[in-house]
Amino acid sequence: MPTVVSLFSGAGGMDLGFIKAGYEVIYANDNDKHACATYRENIGNHIVEASIHDIDIDSIPDCDVIIGGPPCQGFSVAGKMSAEDERSQLVYDFADVVSAKMPRAFVMENVDHLGKSPRFNHTRNSLRKQFVKSGYIVQDAILISSDFGVPQRRRRYFMIGLMRTELEEPFIPTPNGKITPTAREILLSFPPPGEQGNERTINAKITLAVGPVMRKSPYAGMLFNGLGRPVNLARPIQTLAATFGGNKTPVVDERELRDGEDPWIVKYHSELKDGKKPVYKEAPEFLRRLTVDECIAFQDFPRDYIFHGPKSSMFRQIGNAVPPGLAFAISMQLLKHLQYE
Repeated sequence: MPTVVSLFSGAGGMDLGFIKAGYEVIYANDNDKHACATYRENIGNHIVEASIHDIDIDSIPDCDVIIGGPPCQGFSVAGKMSAEDERSQLVYDFADVVSAKMPRAFVMENVDHLGKSPRFNHTRNSLRKQFVKSGYIVQDAILISSDFGVPQRRRRYFMIGLMRTELEEPFIPTPNGKITPTAREILLSFPPPGEQGNERTINAKITLAVGPVMRKSPYAGMLFNGLGRPVNLARPIQTLAATFGGNKTPVVDERELRDGEDPWIVKYHSELKDGKKPVYKEAPEFLRRLTVDECIAFQDFPRDYIFHGPKSSMFRQIGNAVPPGLAFAISMQLLKHLQYE
């Protein structure tokens, strides 16, 4: 059984995928107290609550694989992409631990900035050089969660390294052909919001934007105030970002979902395109926010996974996580090489 050290573990999404594939996670670390409480509740007490800067590398056990998703706000396309932002250095902290412990393999996850942020691409090349210098063969790619059965079109960047391999197969998994549930299928598997099993509702009002940002699709742009976009029930849901919650929480048309009505947002979008002026007011009452429990399912966590902290922290933990189903696909592909050795 390959052993794993998990860094920047959060609520444990990536760990769950590796555990399902037969790995043993022997050490984990995060500095978020609510995420650590969630991790302990569901996975184990081996998580250390501390900043990576305060951890003695010698105290981290030897292992076969190091995994982690170091925060990347310093490289955000939407942000300032400052090299001085301390969060910009966390990917190097991850690399330093890998170089010091020299596991047989590593998996590093980040948001999809490849080709979008010059600074991120510079960092990617710098990290690759460091890993290669340490003796690793490195491959990287953007993976879309819905290609691996996760009901969310979440794009994530992965850099994976192996100390050596003689297999010709890539480290990066390819879409497995697993049927991906639509948003409608996931939502209909829950009772209506507020009922037992789906109690954790979001009360942020839904109001129509007086200056809507129009896009070709009614499910893009910003037709509501805040960043909560309407859910296209016929497809896997869009990315649940770490900053969602409150008026950033996606919006569901309950009448379309339960009664089979035509999507209200499609009609409204068409009217705006035809020249109707938007009016600032509350949206129709049959529009509502996703609940916490529904978001847990869309991020591919087990339905009974217990999250600690206030709702804002729960949303952050969910949005920051690697969907376990995606992590499972990565860990199974990597296992072929580890078992071969």
